[in-house]
Amino acid sequence: MKATVTILATILISQLGQAHSLSEGSYSGNGLWHSTQSTGTYKTVSVVEKNEIKTKYQLPDGSVKEWNFQIKELTNGFFEISNKGTQLGSGYCLEKAPVCHYQFSVGQLKLEETLVQEGSKIYKFGSKDEGHGPISWQENLTLDQVK
Repeated sequence: MKATVTILATILISQLGQAHSLSEGSYSGNGLWHSTQSTGTYKTVSVVEKNEIKTKYQLPDGSVKEWNFQIKELTNGFFEISNKGTQLGSGYCLEKAPVCHYQFSVGQLKLEETLVQEGSKIYKFGSKDEGHGPISWQENLTLDQVK
């Protein structure tokens, strides 16, 4: 759960037959975050696989954060997300559009994120609050390598 508290953002995929899917592959790009007191940028790489997302964030100070989570498909575009076997939250992908959304709460952390795929790009928009005030972000990721 420690990784959950330190994440800046995550990415999501659903491979349901009726739901739209985000394309598998390795994506890289940049993110911009805002809090009520400051703003900053970071680099990110996300590997999207059938039932798992692996994301790495490189902050301007050189530190690296990693976040992985698994996806359990339900029906009609809905899914659950978990980390190391612990269910964290849920989400959905729209049936006729390349858009997915999810949310979860763990302890004081509340996080939500929407992903939109346009060609070889994924745009992520989200927010979180760990009890110290809200943080929002936006990311622009480009497909580097198809899985």
